[in-house]
Amino acid sequence: MNSVEDVVFSDFCREIGVRNIRQYEDRELRAQEERKQKRLEFQKQINRISSNLEFEKSRDTKSNVNRWERTVSDEEEKLETCKKQEAKHRDEIDKDLQQVEHLKVLRLNKKQELEAAEEEVGKARREVGSVAKDVQASQKSVMSLEAKIESKKSERHTILMQCKMDDIAIPMIVGNMEDIAAADPSQSSSGDTNSTVHQYEKEARIKIDYSMLSENLKDLEERDEIKKFADKLLKSIHSLQDTLTKIQAPNMKAIEKFQLAEGKLKSNHEEFESLRKQNKKAKSAFERIKQQRYERFTSRAQAFLGAENPEEPFLDGINYNCVAPGKRFQPMSNLSGGEKTVAALALLFAIHSYQPAPVLRTDEVDAALDNTNIGKVAKYIREKTESLQTIVISLKEEFYSHADALIGILPPACRLPCKPGAYRGFDQVRTILTEGEKVK
Repeated sequence: MNSVEDVVFSDFCREIGVRNIRQYEDRELRAQEERKQKRLEFQKQINRISSNLEFEKSRDTKSNVNRWERTVSDEEEKLETCKKQEAKHRDEIDKDLQQVEHLKVLRLNKKQELEAAEEEVGKARREVGSVAKDVQASQKSVMSLEAKIESKKSERHTILMQCKMDDIAIPMIVGNMEDIAAADPSQSSSGDTNSTVHQYEKEARIKIDYSMLSENLKDLEERDEIKKFADKLLKSIHSLQDTLTKIQAPNMKAIEKFQLAEGKLKSNHEEFESLRKQNKKAKSAFERIKQQRYERFTSRAQAFLGAENPEEPFLDGINYNCVAPGKRFQPMSNLSGGEKTVAALALLFAIHSYQPAPVLRTDEVDAALDNTNIGKVAKYIREKTESLQTIVISLKEEFYSHADALIGILPPACRLPCKPGAYRGFDQVRTILTEGEKVK
């Protein structure tokens, strides 16, 4: 049948452009079905539109139109108002932008002023360092001059003592020969030093009368000239002493007196040398400790104590500021909690090192510290256990794990889970409470 249909409808299929009649029938059937379906949909839409049209015709649309017209009018008025507000806000925004630009310029100026101030501060710090070095050099010069003065005082004392032992009368305007005396060798070293200083002060009040001295001797200023004339005078004295020895009868007790005086002079000289060595040793130790203190103070951080009122420092308080390692100078209020805690502990331990106390109590000073700084503080306190007893209140294991003993009070609910002996001292605290009181 298909073959016969292909032969019969070959010309028709060729005209309409299909392969066979069956393809045409399938296509037409589908097209008819689609047209039928669309016709039904169009009819439904027509019916729905007709219903809506009838419904709208039955409604009072005029009032709705009036209402919407009023709404549109109100909205247009609101729109105009909003446009005015928008223009006003745009003006305010322009003003704010101008103010922001002005503030940016001010900020840039302030930043430049801050940089200039920081540069001045850096320059001032360098000047302070230079001044500190100059002060240190001046202190060394002063100490050298003081040592020379002490040496001259010692030489003057030795000369006066020699004159007193030799019964040489020295003309004096103020004082007499009785003011010259040697230190008592039976006293202790500290008492001997005080006695020597007192004797030097007493001899300093002596004023020698140089009116009988010839003018050529008064004009001597150079040390070599003075020594030359002194040697010449000593030769004259020795010559006169030889002449006296030849013309006078020998004094048998003079040798004994001379030996006693010589022995006393030797003893005083040995004692003086011993004290000078002790002084030199103490001075060397002081300089060494001073250098160590300076190096330890300037190696890590810097701290400053200053009066709030430089004119009258005792009328107001004291400002305490510090410079953390690797940071620039900032007020104490700008430091972090951990930096404030470390700075406060540094001041506290510094005061304690100057004037130790038997007991130190701290209350949660580790609250703002990290584990590294907590370990450092705990290690420092452990190193001071020989000279300091410390009671620490802490909630961090990194701190109280270094303690020799732990004392704590626990609520009743925590007594069972805790390990036996974990908190020593709980039973002792509980026995202090009177009957009727609850352990909290």
